[in-house]
Amino acid sequence: MKRCDHLPLLDANPGKIRALLAIMKAFRDCAPAVAVQQWRLFFETGRFNKYTPAAADKAAPALMAAKAVLGAQRLQMLRFQVVGQLDGFMGNRANEFKDTVLGSSLDETTRHQLLTINCAGAWFSREPVSMMSGPLQGQVIPDEIRKLARTIMRAVLARHRRPRFSRMNPNIDARQASVETAQSARHGDLWISVATLAPLDGPTARWLSVQDEARATRQGREPEAFRAGSHRMIHLPVRSHGRFESRGGDLAKTVQLIERPASPRAVKLGRWTHRLADGRPGELVIGLVSDMKAAFRESRKAYAPRCEEICVDFGLRTMLATDRGDLLGRDWMDRLMWHDARISGLAARLQAQGIRPNRSPRYRAMVESLRGFIETSVGRALNRLVEIRAPAHLVLERLDFRGADLSRRMNRLLANCGRSVLRAKLKDLKERFGITSVEVNPAYSSQTCSCCGYVSRTNRKAQDKFVCGACGRTIHADINGSRNLGGGRSAFDRTARMTKAESLQATVIRHLERLGAAREGVVLDPALWPPRTRDRVIPERSVYVSNRYFGEALGSVIPDWGKRPEKQAPRARRLKSRDDPSGPEKVTAPPAQDLVADVSTG
Repeated sequence: MKRCDHLPLLDANPGKIRALLAIMKAFRDCAPAVAVQQWRLFFETGRFNKYTPAAADKAAPALMAAKAVLGAQRLQMLRFQVVGQLDGFMGNRANEFKDTVLGSSLDETTRHQLLTINCAGAWFSREPVSMMSGPLQGQVIPDEIRKLARTIMRAVLARHRRPRFSRMNPNIDARQASVETAQSARHGDLWISVATLAPLDGPTARWLSVQDEARATRQGREPEAFRAGSHRMIHLPVRSHGRFESRGGDLAKTVQLIERPASPRAVKLGRWTHRLADGRPGELVIGLVSDMKAAFRESRKAYAPRCEEICVDFGLRTMLATDRGDLLGRDWMDRLMWHDARISGLAARLQAQGIRPNRSPRYRAMVESLRGFIETSVGRALNRLVEIRAPAHLVLERLDFRGADLSRRMNRLLANCGRSVLRAKLKDLKERFGITSVEVNPAYSSQTCSCCGYVSRTNRKAQDKFVCGACGRTIHADINGSRNLGGGRSAFDRTARMTKAESLQATVIRHLERLGAAREGVVLDPALWPPRTRDRVIPERSVYVSNRYFGEALGSVIPDWGKRPEKQAPRARRLKSRDDPSGPEKVTAPPAQDLVADVSTG
């Protein structure tokens, strides 16, 4: 539960900037040697190890050269950071491994064994792996399954480039850096001290000691100790801001040196510090980490949920619609289209001139403005939802930030930025208030009536208008979609992994079960059609005959569905009365199907 704030340097002189850039370059140059050692450990033992013994470092000449440049302490800091990045990379690959296995045609036993290997991260481990649950609990997974797991993971790794560290921003802990408030200086309220790379020689150390002793006497503090062979500390004032000051939490002793492209405002004011590798103006900022564990513990205690669960439908016309009828972010699409027109227009003009858009400061500023708008809008909408509803749990659809009215460039930017922003905000809500969330399968939620369960493409008349073709219910389309996400209203378990065909079949069967229970014993007399059972109106049979979804979904359930001369509501039989064979036909509904059992068996 940590938060990092970026604080720009406050008028640091060129000598200090060069010293920071030298530290950053040394970390980036030595990181590949550490990564090579960790990948070798991963393929030999099955996992990374940030506590590598010194004997292993001596066996690698590249690591000994890195230690000579950085020193033992900084090399350990670098190893911790590299291993953390590699662990995150393999965590994403483990998710892809899981999706590959669940989407395969393997039998359930093989899937379970592969997922057990994936859960343990033992794709390349040479140690035996035992089943942790199920009927095979305690049994060792056979070698052929282990080999299959290695093959799948190699295929997953082949689709991605391994992490590179050419843009690494080094983390420096309390052994080589410190954060202090100003004692007598008026130039800045917060000062960062960082040890340089080059050790001090004897004459320089004595001269610095004399200079600092006189300065310490004037300032009323203890003088610093400068020894030959030690590293000189450079002191950097940073510019704070309101968000950092009001965040709260405990300030960690670790700082991060961050290099980023200078903003247009920083370039205009002359605050950029150096040029990046591609020639663009850059600036150095200091990342300060705040430990929010204690602060979030208090906020979770104070948070009192007023409702158990809220289903949320995210869209581009209306950003957020809930099953309670809330519509938040109604001008979301208009603002996106405005950003789209600006970015696409500028990109087209730049490409016509033979300029790559990413090389243009104006284009980068526009993209950064779009990302800031998305982050602000998503955060504001979810904060407002927590304020007015105070839920304990959120149910969301698996999102795909794309819109037909937006350009391909904008859809790509939305897809790359939108998901990460939303997941980061959901993680923040969980840590801050204890609000849990789950993503569910959104299949046919926008085409299914939340009242009767009838599914059809023609139900959604417009972007914001939903009219059910069976019961005639009219409702806002986004609110209807959010109500279909809940476990009590949905026709199937949306948290389960189901194909679209399986989802459609479950939705159709659930609706016809409801319809059959309502039609049981009703005489099919044209004069009485449509009959009314309590408050439910039975629609015309032509509604189902003309709906392609019902034919597709019931074709596998009722083999002769498409061969019937008169397509009537399925799962119902037309029978003559035994007492009066000449009497009108009746509809007898079959016993209700155990849908949960059917869905669970796939």
